[in-house]
Amino acid sequence: LKYGYLRFPGDSYFTNAMKYIQEKHGQRKACQFVVSSDDRNWAAAQPVFNASHIHIVAAGHSAGQDLAVLSNCHHVILSLGTYGWFAAYLSSRQAGSSIVYHKDEF
Repeated sequence: LKYGYLRFPGDSYFTNAMKYIQEKHGQRKACQFVVSSDDRNWAAAQPVFNASHIHIVAAGHSAGQDLAVLSNCHHVILSLGTYGWFAAYLSSRQAGSSIVYHKDEF
């Protein structure tokens, strides 16, 4: 959000991406989502992330620890930046994993 040339995806992107993963993998009720951000307060204030099946990574972890958590997720929804791309790359080793990316980032 600090750079004018990047287009952060809107709420509908995240809602649709979560729905896609839930429907593709038949996990509508059991699927849990993890949000990692360098601005956890901002992430917690977003209505799209305010649901019982969505968890924001707690403060106090290093970026490496957050990356380790994300790399163990079965599926990844990317927003902006290389951090998410690395998480997706590391998690893609799992069979059947899905990676959803925002095609209009730039």
